[in-house]
Amino acid sequence: MPTLSTFGKVFDWNLVLFYQQPFESSFVGTPFYGISADYRTQYPCFTAETSMSFRILPWLALDLRYYWQHDRNQLTYYLPWYMYYSTLGVSFTI
Repeated sequence: MPTLSTFGKVFDWNLVLFYQQPFESSFVGTPFYGISADYRTQYPCFTAETSMSFRILPWLALDLRYYWQHDRNQLTYYLPWYMYYSTLGVSFTI
């Protein structure tokens, strides 16, 4: 059972948050621009990424990572408003 003095050696957590102000759509002046009035609205972009590492043994760790981005009406008209992915891995230290 880890104590407070060993907590940082057993568990590592990182979190990054991003905010991007809205910019003009890349479809201004193209036929896609008139598809939806909502598409002409500018929305900000939000991104969050977190990673955690749990040291099980001195040479073995469990790694978790999660990434999420909300980017409405910025990439292309046919993509969803957000995307995300998560990964799970094991790392060995020699």
